[in-house]
Amino acid sequence: MTRPSDLPDFGSPPLNEVAISVQFDKLDQFRIVHAGPLWDRFRNEGDKVEYLPPIQPVFETFGVQRPGLQQIQLQFADGPELPRMWFVRQNASDLIQFQTDRFVHNWRKAGTGIDYPRYEKIRASFIDELQILETFVSDNELGAIRPNQCELTYVNVIKPTNGENVLTFAPPSSVVDVGDLEDCSVTLRYQMIGRDGMQIGRVVAQTMPLFDVNGERALQLSITGRGPPAEPTINSVMDFMDAARMAVVKTFARVTSIDMHKIWGRST
Repeated sequence: MTRPSDLPDFGSPPLNEVAISVQFDKLDQFRIVHAGPLWDRFRNEGDKVEYLPPIQPVFETFGVQRPGLQQIQLQFADGPELPRMWFVRQNASDLIQFQTDRFVHNWRKAGTGIDYPRYEKIRASFIDELQILETFVSDNELGAIRPNQCELTYVNVIKPTNGENVLTFAPPSSVVDVGDLEDCSVTLRYQMIGRDGMQIGRVVAQTMPLFDVNGERALQLSITGRGPPAEPTINSVMDFMDAARMAVVKTFARVTSIDMHKIWGRST
């Protein structure tokens, strides 16, 4: 896959994490006894596994639902809830997450000097791993992977170097008789439009103040593209991911300032 020529490009983007995720109909036949054999399909020497609570299913809906709201569906199980498994690669930057209705590949900036490997590489890894999961599910007669939502998230950690404005929608730096602005949290929701001009999902941009490892103020900017695939197939999932990547990167370029673009080495 080649990079689209009209996509904004940054030589040193402030990316801290990328997550590419597919949600699917629950694999009701999956049991805890299957966790070990599944781990064996992914494991390399030095990798490790961790267990966390599962992520609740989320659906982007259009039309009759109130705009901008996510629909969360509660599911009831006959037995104890199975955990979410983290398969952590030895390099600590790559992470696979699995639960009975979701599969995720994460890239994380695990230290200084770690370069973002670019979407194309993460995409290729995600496809390979999802196919491994599909084969495991088929081999063990656990049903079928039927995708119902796709999600791509870019998490950026931004630190102005000389007091530059970071965002194009920044509020006033001070208010009369109040004082200087210390931080702010903002959520922006946009329609994600397909090639036919119809809405296919949503892009959500969220800002949150934080402190870095040195105790200095920074801004986290997370941008997510989420929606249903056109069909419950891997090809349709990846079509959506590619469209989400375009929408997420263009949203990032639109909501961040030209001053910061210069610092990040924007070339297109």
